[in-house]
Amino acid sequence: MNFNEQNTIENAIRDALVGHTVSTSSFQVAEATVPYNAKLQNRKWQYVAGETLVLHGKQPQDVFVDTWLKESLCRLNKPLSKNPQSADEVIHRMRGVLLEANYSGLIRANEIFQDWLLGRVSMPLGKNGEHITIHLIDFAHPQNNHFVLSQQVPFTGTRDAYFDLVLYVNGLPLVVGEVKTPVREAISWQDGAADFLGGRKHYWANHKAFFVPNLLCFASEGKTFYYGAIGAKFKNWSPWHSTEDRDEISHDMRTVLKSAGDLLAPNTLLEILRSFVVFSVSKAGSGKASFKSKVLPRYPQYEAAKAIVNRVKTQDAKQGLIWHFQGSGKSLLMLFAAQMLKMDPALKNPTVIVVVDRVDLDSQINAVFHNAAVKNVTPVKSCKALAQKLRRDSRQILITTIFKFNEIEIDVNN
Repeated sequence: MNFNEQNTIENAIRDALVGHTVSTSSFQVAEATVPYNAKLQNRKWQYVAGETLVLHGKQPQDVFVDTWLKESLCRLNKPLSKNPQSADEVIHRMRGVLLEANYSGLIRANEIFQDWLLGRVSMPLGKNGEHITIHLIDFAHPQNNHFVLSQQVPFTGTRDAYFDLVLYVNGLPLVVGEVKTPVREAISWQDGAADFLGGRKHYWANHKAFFVPNLLCFASEGKTFYYGAIGAKFKNWSPWHSTEDRDEISHDMRTVLKSAGDLLAPNTLLEILRSFVVFSVSKAGSGKASFKSKVLPRYPQYEAAKAIVNRVKTQDAKQGLIWHFQGSGKSLLMLFAAQMLKMDPALKNPTVIVVVDRVDLDSQINAVFHNAAVKNVTPVKSCKALAQKLRRDSRQILITTIFKFNEIEIDVNN
């Protein structure tokens, strides 16, 4: 048998995420007819071959798998379950966002769709035309979502394409992966990433609509595993590991499968989608126009933010120190942790205080939050203003220097 990308790394990642070896017989067709079932969600991902997506109404030009999307809309939105036809109106409006990529660009369209994914969009589909919030994903109960992995997914954009691996959540393609052969020394993960960035395939340019709902993309050649946000240059793609395994990282299939299994686990993807996505404005250089980019966390930032939230929830005052190197992304970590604290339902929208010990750091942190358009952020300009915010229990994200606590009375906010 000749070894190629599909029968080596592509199938290996597929089987690792599904949790069992997938047969290449007619079982694929039978598997494709399996509807959403909460009991099946104890598995990692359900497998549906790309060639059988047509059984669920997805034609090559379609981005969504309408059958799964409509079923999820009715399941997660009670008003829609009573009137399934109204789900078609939601899907129709969502398709309009896909077209936005041709006018405002892929990054902007992706940012607009992020609001849909996070349940920030409403439509007048309730009783007597009342606006209801549209929920595409159940973040509080991940098992209520429909997780499907598909392989060799056909899509027609500017030209025809077959995406190696696509992860669908409730019929929405949130992750796309490209893999290359592991048996040629000259091939690296960058060859897979290049399919997104440019070259003949240039997915992000030739198939914009498919990437409007996208959370992240990944690439591997069986020895290394990298992921990136849409629009990311090679230098902005990152590996995904665990800080606990940093002494055991090697360039082989075992490490690739562990990285893929950790990053692409359903719960991890939903956490990243909910609290770790940033659309940041920056300038290319002095005097140049500003541009917007999508930023995702590196794995140490993800782990540290989760540790901060866990410490808050357990009220463990004996732990909490995180060591950083210069340029390791401390500001973004604070942003991610703040967003995660605000999103955690158990914390009931807490007041978050970001404290720095230098004026220049205060300006830097404020700039990071401002450029990312984080909501409910308030720079604190004086001791008096800080005291007022704390006394009134503002439930905002407050950015201040430690010196402003000099005149704050004890227990100003219980």
